Amino acid sequence: MEKNRFLLIICQTGADQEAVEALEDAGVPGYTRFSGASGLGETGRHEGTAVWPGQNTLILSAVPEDLVPEVVQRLKSIHNSRPGHILGLKIFSFTTQELL
Repeated sequence: MEKNRFLLIICQTGADQEAVEALEDAGVPGYTRFSGASGLGETGRHEGTAVWPGQNTLILSAVPEDLVPEVVQRLKSIHNSRPGHILGLKIFSFTTQELL
């Protein structure tokens, strides 16, 4: 059975399409995307309001372990392409076990 890592990617909604393209270009077999999330992080508040504009997108994917380094590198490239490297983008990795 193929081993996977569960990736949770949180990014500013304006960069979510680039993040999805990075997953697809790396050969990730699938993902789930949730848009319209609000929160507070290193780049400030993203609450989708006039006072705190912007929102976040959550991307979840069970990524084959051998693809994880490429996915991370592609996402880092998106982050590093921003002036001052300021982009709300985080990647978390968890062990996973497919049950169904």
